Amino acid sequence: TYIRCIQLMTFYIRTGYGLSTKGYGGTEKSPFMGLTQGSCASPPVWTAISTMILLAYRRAGHGVFIRTAWSALVLLIAAILYVDDTDLLHRNSDRKDLSNFLSDVQKALTLWAKLLQATGGNLKPEKCYYYVLSYVFRNGIARLRTKRELQAIPALTIPQGVGNPVTIQLKDCGEASETLGMFTSPTGNGTEHLKKMMARAMTWSESIRSSTLHTRDRWHSLHTQLFPSVRYGLIPLMIPPSLLE
Repeated sequence: TYIRCIQLMTFYIRTGYGLSTKGYGGTEKSPFMGLTQGSCASPPVWTAISTMILLAYRRAGHGVFIRTAWSALVLLIAAILYVDDTDLLHRNSDRKDLSNFLSDVQKALTLWAKLLQATGGNLKPEKCYYYVLSYVFRNGIARLRTKRELQAIPALTIPQGVGNPVTIQLKDCGEASETLGMFTSPTGNGTEHLKKMMARAMTWSESIRSSTLHTRDRWHSLHTQLFPSVRYGLIPLMIPPSLLE
């Protein structure tokens, strides 16, 4: 019953002028919250709902076949999910025109958004973006097309629960995006993440210099606060060893 209470609860904002007279919350038809963070029921329910979404998405024919380099194992990957972070993968295996291929991608993206909406979720435009890995060959050497070269292709949109579909951002293949705390790009350049780690270290250093902590506490902060935050993401970081050193 506590879930029902939270889902139907009405919230009011307290300001310097008193309580607001108009609240916001959920209804029987549109609950305001899910199972809440920390609930033991959340992980299995998330798994069950995500499995149904993936199966429906895959049955519609979306996803990519990938052959592993060492074992030659063929995998069908519909999407990569981690809580609310999702990567949808598409491959132009039929060698279609780029515009026709992106039309297929748009159909897949719309279906994914509709499946989320059917379960009470939605795609936030400010958190959605996409890369287009399209190669051109010059003198037998392949390179990725830049964002400027892709301006003529149709833009991708995501449907919203209320209102018209919203256009999402096309990013250059060399532009890094933050995913699960890592700044990565399709080109594999880890320079942006290295800059973020350096900035984090400099911020910590300036904070320690201006603090009144004893030397022992500063060393403790170094090993328990700074090192773990910088060490995170080093394993998948692709960067020349000399620059990393």
